[in-house]
Amino acid sequence: MRWTITENEECKCPGFTVDFLPANLPANLHVLYKESQLFLRADGLAGIIPCKSGHSILIEPKCKSLRPFAMYEYINNLSIRHQTADAIDLDGHDIDINSLAQSFANELIAIQCRQKLFKRLPVKENRNMVKGRVDWANTYRRIKTGRELPITSTALESTYDIAENEAISMAAEICLPLFEYNTAEWLALHSWSSMPYSKPLTKEELQKLFSSLRNLKLGGAHAYYYTPLALALIILGIDDAGNTTSQDQSILFNMPGLYEDYIRTAFMRKCVLKGLSCQKSFIPKSFLFTNGTCELEPDITIYSGTQPLAVLDVKYKVPDSKDYYQIFTYMQYARLSNAYIISPCVKHNEVITAYNGSRIVNINVSKSDHVQLEKLAVEVIDNL
Repeated sequence: MRWTITENEECKCPGFTVDFLPANLPANLHVLYKESQLFLRADGLAGIIPCKSGHSILIEPKCKSLRPFAMYEYINNLSIRHQTADAIDLDGHDIDINSLAQSFANELIAIQCRQKLFKRLPVKENRNMVKGRVDWANTYRRIKTGRELPITSTALESTYDIAENEAISMAAEICLPLFEYNTAEWLALHSWSSMPYSKPLTKEELQKLFSSLRNLKLGGAHAYYYTPLALALIILGIDDAGNTTSQDQSILFNMPGLYEDYIRTAFMRKCVLKGLSCQKSFIPKSFLFTNGTCELEPDITIYSGTQPLAVLDVKYKVPDSKDYYQIFTYMQYARLSNAYIISPCVKHNEVITAYNGSRIVNINVSKSDHVQLEKLAVEVIDNL
């Protein structure tokens, strides 16, 4: 059975008991009892949590038109080989390990004829012939004492034991039991899951790998690794912010962070085309107080050279007075007369005017339609 709850809401789950809960729960999932009834609340999360006995908890975003996986795809510039016709819908809310495993397997099938990534490491060995750089002192001693394999040399040897391959292998091991033996998907996953590695990746190593992926360090000739590796990290529980969400095959998205990244990605891509730069915070780091405390960190800052043109804050909630104080402070620091708050919970293009004539424009983005989002970003940029 599947229980559907909504992000940030206390939802009654008839028939659900704590015995169904998996061993490892995300910190933001709360179990509540009210008047002898069980309620679940997921703060800032969307996705699916498999439970015991084949049950599951589906967490829908509070904004029903936001599609977490579609947003993740856009942020990471993925081109996933989705199934067709009656197959699973990764763009919808119904995201589970089976559907994700299918897309992951499709990616592995597509790259199975490509060279796996490797690195070359210096290996020092005793040999009967010269290979690489010779250690003459040790070689002389071995020849003089009549040792077998008398030549000591260091040569570069190829190894597939690298983080990218191991992450894919670990994810393949999780997905392998979901497919029938000897199918194309099973064979592709088995090939990866059976690769030998020196040690399992730690959480810190997975997070480092996520950062490398987000910084586009898998480009050029190795770009074909990008999508399968991104999917592997989701399967392994690394969320859109590079944090470990949970275990037990849960697929969870940190919605406030995902929403902010989604908006910023669109503005960054459109700013580049206009010869502008776009990033989080000010450059250099800026502070409200002269003693270097209370850093000023707009979610989006648009620059022309070193001149700030706009500050924008992204709020995955109804903005309150603190949020408006905050964006007003950014405006004053950057000496701007206009600023923007982007939220799924505001009236679109509503203008709020401050006492000194400064204007804060509310922009509503409540759908994961990246085409419309990019059009909106262009409109804002063109009006700067």
